[in-house]
Amino acid sequence: MSSEDQMSEAQINECRDKFKMFDSEGRGTITVRELGVVMRQLGVNPTDEELQEMIQEVDESGEGEITFQQFISIMAHKMKDADSEQGTLEAFRVFDKERTGFISRGELKSILMTMGQLMTEEEAEDLLEETQSNPEGNIDYMQFVKSLFQSL
Repeated sequence: MSSEDQMSEAQINECRDKFKMFDSEGRGTITVRELGVVMRQLGVNPTDEELQEMIQEVDESGEGEITFQQFISIMAHKMKDADSEQGTLEAFRVFDKERTGFISRGELKSILMTMGQLMTEEEAEDLLEETQSNPEGNIDYMQFVKSLFQSL
């Protein structure tokens, strides 16, 4: 499945329009410096570190330019990540019956061991050790999901 197959026609057209705004010479490329600006105009806000990783992946020649096809590949990946993050948040909300934004460490451990990509008890414990909790021992699942997806 190509990158374009993962995006709607409207998303591709919006990406093309923004890309063309920065492709002032009509060469079908933007500079690596413009990548972050174009992405932010499309509502995707990569960190500087993420941008560097993306650039290293697509600018193999080191010419400092990115083609539209490379740009679409990046955007499809970032949009897929955003969809996955949103889906994960929605799954956590099911367990947050009181809508506090927090779940207990025990609930999180259970989720990690029984849903999605299953973790062993040891893997879940290791992840929980790195996770901040409030004084009551509950975890802000929005922050947890955000940090989880930033580390992917």
